[in-house]
Amino acid sequence: MTRNCRTSSIVSIPDGALPEPRPFLPTSRCMPALRRLLPLLVIGLVTACAAPPVITSAARDRLWQQHRAAVTKLGKWEAHDRIAVRIGNKGWTANLNWRQAANVYDASVYGPFGSNRYELRGGDGSVQLHTADDRLLYADNAESLLRRNLGWGVPVAGFIYWIRGVPAPDSKPASVALDDHGRLTGLDQDGWQIRYEDYVRSGGLALPGRITLVRDDLHLKLVIHAWSV
Repeated sequence: MTRNCRTSSIVSIPDGALPEPRPFLPTSRCMPALRRLLPLLVIGLVTACAAPPVITSAARDRLWQQHRAAVTKLGKWEAHDRIAVRIGNKGWTANLNWRQAANVYDASVYGPFGSNRYELRGGDGSVQLHTADDRLLYADNAESLLRRNLGWGVPVAGFIYWIRGVPAPDSKPASVALDDHGRLTGLDQDGWQIRYEDYVRSGGLALPGRITLVRDDLHLKLVIHAWSV
């Protein structure tokens, strides 16, 4: 039994014989759907291009008061920092760990692998500095004790507030600058200019991540990589 196989013929179309494509035009059946979609598209474009809402000064101040109260009442906290110190054209870096419990503080300043370690302890009007060469020094003022032995120092009474992102309560700041979340971005107090460049979350609070403190030719840069509250 034989099968007849048909061979299909191939038709060649000369160049230029194909019709040009016609642009798509919506039919009358598509128009109602397009009319319904058009307002939604316009609303989407307007929403995407809209500027973020501008917070009022009253709302910013309210957020600041809430934030300040929550941070100020912290009774026990600890910060682990990297500090860069510059005095004039001289500078160096170190690690700084600060532990605070009520009015008592315990701070350590040290180099790589714990070398050249200084330990500062104080509270209730007395300050003790354990130096890298194993001397114990005592004073009534931590800032002057640090300056004599490290070449730089900060007023502890103010620093324990500044590092948390709030002014010290014992003197009125010369100026205060806030962001839209009610957090400090700038503070001038007791001759120090403090700038806050970043915040991190710890214990439900926004606490500084990077701080710059300047007074005269002393520049301190703190990068806080861990908070415990």
